Amino acid sequence: MTVSRPSFERLMGGVGLLLAVFLLFPPPAASLQAPGVITGRVVAGSGAQAQTPLPSTQVFIPELDLGVLTQANGMFVLQNVPAGTHTVTAQRIGYESASQEVTVVGGQTAQLDFGLSEQVLALDEVIVTGTPGGTQRRALGNAVADMEFDVETTLTAAGSIEEILGNRLPGVQLTATSGAVGGGTKFRVRGSSSLALSGDPLIYVNGVRMDRPEAFAGRSSSVSTLQDINPSDIERIEVIKGPAAATLYGTEAANGVIQIFTKQGVAGEPVFDASIEGGATFLQNPAGKMGPMWYRDPDTGQLESVNSYLADFAPDNPRYPGLSNPFGKAPFRYGPLQQYNLGVRGGTDLIRYSASANYTEEEGYTYLDDNRRANGRVSLTIVPSEDWSITLNGAQGRSRVSPGWFIQGYFHLIRPLVGRRDSMNAMINARDDYIDGDRSTWSATFEHNPLTQFRQRLVVGLDKADFQDTTLFPKSTDADFLAAYRSQVSRGQKSLNRDLRETLTLDYAGIVTLPVTESLSSTFSAGLQLYRLQRIQSSMSGRDFATGALTTLDAASTITGASETWLENKTLGTYAQLETNWQGRIFLTGALRFDKNSAFGENAKAALYPKLSASWVVGEEAFWQDSSLGDFIPQMRLRGAWGASGQQPDVFAARRLYEAVPGPGLVPTLTPLAFGNPDLEPERGEEIELGFDAELFGGRSQLEFTWFRRVTKDALVERPVYPSIGFPGARFENVGQISAGGTEAVLNVGVLERPSFEWNIATALSTTWTSVDDLGGAGQIMVGRNQFHVQGFPVAGFFDIRVVDAEFVPGSTTVMNAMCDGGRGVGGREMGGPLVPCSDAPQVYYGQAEPAWTVALTNLFRYGDWTFRAVFDAKGGHEFNPDYLSGHNQWSSEPLIRAENPIWFGLRQFGARGAQVFADGGFVMLRELGLRYNIPEAVANSFGTDRASFSVSAHNVSVLWSEQGPDVDLGGRLWGPEIQSPGNNYAGVNMGGQPPGSRVTARIDVSF
Repeated sequence: MTVSRPSFERLMGGVGLLLAVFLLFPPPAASLQAPGVITGRVVAGSGAQAQTPLPSTQVFIPELDLGVLTQANGMFVLQNVPAGTHTVTAQRIGYESASQEVTVVGGQTAQLDFGLSEQVLALDEVIVTGTPGGTQRRALGNAVADMEFDVETTLTAAGSIEEILGNRLPGVQLTATSGAVGGGTKFRVRGSSSLALSGDPLIYVNGVRMDRPEAFAGRSSSVSTLQDINPSDIERIEVIKGPAAATLYGTEAANGVIQIFTKQGVAGEPVFDASIEGGATFLQNPAGKMGPMWYRDPDTGQLESVNSYLADFAPDNPRYPGLSNPFGKAPFRYGPLQQYNLGVRGGTDLIRYSASANYTEEEGYTYLDDNRRANGRVSLTIVPSEDWSITLNGAQGRSRVSPGWFIQGYFHLIRPLVGRRDSMNAMINARDDYIDGDRSTWSATFEHNPLTQFRQRLVVGLDKADFQDTTLFPKSTDADFLAAYRSQVSRGQKSLNRDLRETLTLDYAGIVTLPVTESLSSTFSAGLQLYRLQRIQSSMSGRDFATGALTTLDAASTITGASETWLENKTLGTYAQLETNWQGRIFLTGALRFDKNSAFGENAKAALYPKLSASWVVGEEAFWQDSSLGDFIPQMRLRGAWGASGQQPDVFAARRLYEAVPGPGLVPTLTPLAFGNPDLEPERGEEIELGFDAELFGGRSQLEFTWFRRVTKDALVERPVYPSIGFPGARFENVGQISAGGTEAVLNVGVLERPSFEWNIATALSTTWTSVDDLGGAGQIMVGRNQFHVQGFPVAGFFDIRVVDAEFVPGSTTVMNAMCDGGRGVGGREMGGPLVPCSDAPQVYYGQAEPAWTVALTNLFRYGDWTFRAVFDAKGGHEFNPDYLSGHNQWSSEPLIRAENPIWFGLRQFGARGAQVFADGGFVMLRELGLRYNIPEAVANSFGTDRASFSVSAHNVSVLWSEQGPDVDLGGRLWGPEIQSPGNNYAGVNMGGQPPGSRVTARIDVSF
């Protein structure tokens, strides 16, 4: 007999496992009747979905307290089942539960398969984020957005968590801060809530706090925290969106909370999952994006143009003498991508395990842009008794992101036509720029159920992230480089910037269930949370290397700019919550949290955050079911919540600080640095939200709607310190206030459902507005390029003069008789006022930086073993500053050379920061196309695998529509509608960064 290799390895693994179990746990004496085994498979629905396995589905026998989770192929094995007839239940979030009876014969195996239908309104799924110990969705008064990643990753070959999330969760906006591969992403949940502090939500992984989404922002790029987590390792993500839901997280949670749950072990024989992915990243229509560059022919004086992408890059090209390029070829490429994943899950009733490894190597569409990452993750769950379980999670990842250089280099391709030396060519060839990342996250979760009515949980974890940003110019003897850089750079220069962060999490919760009557019960919870952040930042530079072979800082003859900063922040919080439950239909919840943070001023008291919420599953009431409403709307839930949370000040904002400087005779001495504010308190966000969840059209569709209103009180505003105090600069004070509000809606429609074909449409819509209510007497606060906080206008709005009329001084580009909008309305800052001389004109409001609305539309088609998905998203109602005029101020543009537009030259002459132009930010994008084929089991089994699939995906497919109309027509082109600059706290600014590229990938998944 011939045994295939997978079967042989599985056989040997099973023999070894049985031997180990036998040695450690000898079997008891044989009973009169041996137990049996129940095995089977859980799939999604019937017909078109019948071949889609459902992993991580709970299969259990309630009366025996016996259960397992299905494996990646949907298979399960219930062992040691007593002989007799039992009711077996299969349950999975997002699907309707199913139960079947089965008769077990001692010593034999019974077969039992389940087909679960998708649950339109999943009121019984358990939500963990924002609740102590978890509770059913039906009990929550606030909205919770969630996504099942183990299902999503079977539908798309997305390369990152951000790509899968996209903008498909209402109220959650993702914006790339770098189009480079591996670049960062800015998260905003229900808009900005602070005048001075970060707007990023908190991120937790298996209950342990991590860095904010944009973990590290270097000088030319940024790194995303979420890039350190392989999407294939994630089971689901939950998002709570504001103070009404985040009360139990206390200070720092006012911007929302993102909770990531990775896959855990399951009981059963080992199941391996592997995938290989390959593809390419590229820039669509590069010639159109580059556009023409204009110049006057030095011999004829005629206005000429050249598209630097289409030009012949030969150095002796007679048409474009002196044309140069940093690579000697077209500036853009098809950057290859390769990714490898391997995971295993299995275990026994005593020990369950899960482990995975991932390696990604990706190159961007520019030649200096690449991303290399290696990640490993392991999970071990030990169940020593029915009362105890211990789950250990560990992850380690390393990365190197090289952000490259983008527009600056490519717009300098034609040096004689611009009239300046092309130093960029030599610099790009010599420069080495990269960010190294090293992250480890470890946690232990202890769950104890000593009594039927009491359970407790303890989570202890540590997240450690180490980033180093390196820029190197080796000593060079290259003639072009020396011609461009006769300064110290040509002699060699290097700089290092390091950021080391450690976040410790300790979270305890105790939950007591208190039955009052048959219809009324209550659950009391209390907890203690401790968070500690330690951060060390250091930087150092060196120059003048002896040879090009020496590149370490100790080989530099001169060390400059050495600095080191250490900080620590601690938060200690306690809370109590009471949830009452009337017949599983009406829920009332009240909670209270006390917080103390080390960043508070010494005179500040502990922060107090209350919460109230209510939920009524009115669709289960008899009067609803017996009425005509029950036919049209089978299920309906009404909900509402009010709560408060906070955001801590900067770590040293409350402290009086001094710095060391050289004194007389170079003796170190101290000088005042910051005055501090001992009365400093956290910013306090209070939010109310109301909404409903409903099934429509006989249960084929789902509608969720939420209205919210938030007020941030005691917002921090920077105010100057009186010079007589003896300290320089300014200090933060709690004198501001911000309002925000909006709506969120999710509509899922089952358009067509047939035995062999299915079509579903999911739509997510959100609207958001913000308003600066109070600045503590400050007229305006500048936060970016022509971005200001102004009372009565949105947070970080765009303001500048608006030139309406002007004319050139004959024979020059200076304008005269320039007239501007004089403003009207709120503070005289709205457009449409009388004309005034531009020298006296106010800066008027052009628009808000954050999108006022977002829409995501997902079409999903299933036909047999084929699945096709198309995802669209759109944003609008906002402006952005694309650094549009840099090309006109510095590079060769037709309007600059022709000098035919006095309006623009008026902006250059009278604008607060030179000429700035704001572009309309609205766009519609075909974000994703994906096609997946589930290979029939018989075919997959013939290759020694249990299941296999093949998928092809395209991301950032096409911008279908874009406003991007600048307020002054300059005849130029904008590269992309959505990129934001790294390190900028507010949306709307693009300092010439590269837009995200398009990507096409193919992927093979197998399970064995």
